[in-house]
Amino acid sequence: MKQTKMLAALIITALLAFFTVSCTDQLILSGTVTWHDTGGGAEGVSVILFNAADNATMDNTTTEDDYTIVTTGKDGKYSFTGLSAGSYIVYAALEGYTFDPANLEVEITGKTADIDFTAYENTFEAPSNGPYTGAYMDCINGCRPGVNECSNCCDSNFDPCFTGCFNGYTTCSDNCDPYDYNYLDCVEACRLARDGCYNNCNYVVEQEFDCPDFMPPQTCPYNCQMWNPASRSCAGAPMNGCNF
Repeated sequence: MKQTKMLAALIITALLAFFTVSCTDQLILSGTVTWHDTGGGAEGVSVILFNAADNATMDNTTTEDDYTIVTTGKDGKYSFTGLSAGSYIVYAALEGYTFDPANLEVEITGKTADIDFTAYENTFEAPSNGPYTGAYMDCINGCRPGVNECSNCCDSNFDPCFTGCFNGYTTCSDNCDPYDYNYLDCVEACRLARDGCYNNCNYVVEQEFDCPDFMPPQTCPYNCQMWNPASRSCAGAPMNGCNF
């Protein structure tokens, strides 16, 4: 009898632990996006959510596995469900619009958290089509995140530069005498030269390229905005805290 009661107690404890864990994974982040001029709900806005612990941002290295996107309905409302407690970064994106706030880190500890956005029409005009001139990172940073055709095109254009770095390292290290007392120092010097060469390919060596779905990062008109390659717009809050 005593063993039966102990078994029942263990089962109840396990069930309570299960439901407690399950509940903590069912937190919600929601809100409403409105047009600043009418105050009505903004339909079709992408709301993007990152886990702040990943230090993730929507940049050239971002893939679709790094974030979650939902789209606002006719009433401008959005919702992320099934979240775990923790810190998140959330922002809204729609081509041709900026948003207040530009992005926000929120700590979700209770059942729900609410973040609202206001959409402002963006007067930014996209530049004319390429070809463009720049270094490898200029090319990559102009690709819309997740568009492999664009990033592959950048790789193809700058492969000779990186290949030259690797070949130079190979030649350099082959010339290091393995029987010399300073052999390891020689190989390390070759490695440092290779890394410097890679850095030049990334940021210094410029050449012409013309890749699909490319737009060079733009200088935003307000100092509290930043260029968002995902929406091809300046993400920020021109009506809130900017120096004009």
